[in-house]
Amino acid sequence: MQIEYQQEYPAPAEVVWNVLLDPEILARHLPGCKRLDPEGDGAYLATLEIGLGPVRGTYTGKVAVKDLRPHSSYRLLVEGGGGPGQVKGEGVIQLVPTGHGSTLLRCVGDATVTGTLAAVGQRLLGAVARMIMGNFFSGMGTEIAARAGAASSAS
Repeated sequence: MQIEYQQEYPAPAEVVWNVLLDPEILARHLPGCKRLDPEGDGAYLATLEIGLGPVRGTYTGKVAVKDLRPHSSYRLLVEGGGGPGQVKGEGVIQLVPTGHGSTLLRCVGDATVTGTLAAVGQRLLGAVARMIMGNFFSGMGTEIAARAGAASSAS
């Protein structure tokens, strides 16, 4: 399943970068996140409770951030599973300055879902993935706006 998403934030790329890679902020906005424990080298163990229609479950797995190009891009690897199925995905997050202190976030990735989750929810997976990403990046936007506002107040 191919996944694409983009959103513009009214903040410089440095502010967006720092918010996106802050583990405490990530844990607050990852849908259903119950735990996000650092393992070192940009990797985390995660526990998420997520539902897709009648298929609900707890998933455990790894999230890793690789190929960091500060304030520009990184690669995100996700792999995990639970009773309802397995999920494996990879995406590239790019930050592009758009002028006037704003930054465009682009996310392009691919995910594979197997098990009951895929069998029952195959037709809904794309729409649900876009909704989850929209909620996640919208929450990150609130954090980015708060940091950008704090930075402009301090200067």
